[in-house]
Amino acid sequence: LWTSRWGSDTTLDYGNDIIESRYGGYILCGETQTFGPGNSDGYMYRMDVSGNWMPFQTYKTFSNGWDNFNAVTEDTLGRIGLIGAITAVGDPYHHGDVFLTILNHDLSAYAFTTFGGDNFETGYTIETTKDYGFVICGTTYSFNNYLADIYLIKTDSTCNTPSWMSMTDATYTTGIEKVVAESKTISVFPSPTAGTIAIKIPDEGD
Repeated sequence: LWTSRWGSDTTLDYGNDIIESRYGGYILCGETQTFGPGNSDGYMYRMDVSGNWMPFQTYKTFSNGWDNFNAVTEDTLGRIGLIGAITAVGDPYHHGDVFLTILNHDLSAYAFTTFGGDNFETGYTIETTKDYGFVICGTTYSFNNYLADIYLIKTDSTCNTPSWMSMTDATYTTGIEKVVAESKTISVFPSPTAGTIAIKIPDEGD
């Protein structure tokens, strides 16, 4: 039906994963040396159903190291999960850590998180889970291991930790807010532990 090309003739660009978005079109992720300041940067693009790049629907890492996104997923809350590796931030040894990025549907940042030890790690696949968290599969050379081992990571539902810090199993505290009127919002609080979703609707006096 169609083909699409993105990149340049003088640098390397890779498409590593693509999914069909629940909001229409496709979400593509990979690695670029064309657009960005680093040796290699992870990127995510939204495309329409005809394979056209959608303007203002991109996300890229901008570090000075070697970064990439190997896989992408989208959960029922509209969040986009990206997994790969990063070498410039959160890794004092600059060997590379698993890099988890969670974006809201509008591509604003929801959370950034790294996982790893003293040596090289990377994440290859990511899936959503029923408790609104994410499960990641990758490889690690750390933890008293000098050969590659399988590295499995399960996050909690919040993914709401300080940038470049490890995930915790904290209680769900983050809401997804939709502005319905000036200075008024509807707040939605999924509770994976209880298996319920609480919706707070503002009163007239709020």
